[in-house]
Amino acid sequence: MSKAENHYQEWPLEECRLYFQRYFALIKNKDVKTVRQIIADEFGRTRSAIGFKEREVVGVLTEGQEGIYTYGENMVKATQEALKESGMTPTRFRMWFEP
Repeated sequence: MSKAENHYQEWPLEECRLYFQRYFALIKNKDVKTVRQIIADEFGRTRSAIGFKEREVVGVLTEGQEGIYTYGENMVKATQEALKESGMTPTRFRMWFEP
C-alpha cells in the first residue's frame, strides 16, 4: 500500500479551513467512513490521515488531554475559527469528531 500524494506534508492553514468546511458539509448526510474517503480523495491524503485530523481536533479542544496532542499551529487556528463560526459549544463541536 503506497502513501497518498501529500502524506508527509504539513497541512497549510487554508487546507485545514477547507477540511472543516467539507467535513461539516458531508457529515450531516453520510457516515464517517464515507466522509473520510471523500475528503482523503479531494485532499490527496489517506483515510488514516483524515481520521488522524479528527483526533487532532479533539486534542486541540481538550488542550492535549484527549485525542492527539501533536497538532500544528495551522490546525489550532483552523479549529478555533471553525468552532467560533459554528456557534456550538466546545463540547458539542467535539462530539462531531468523536467515534
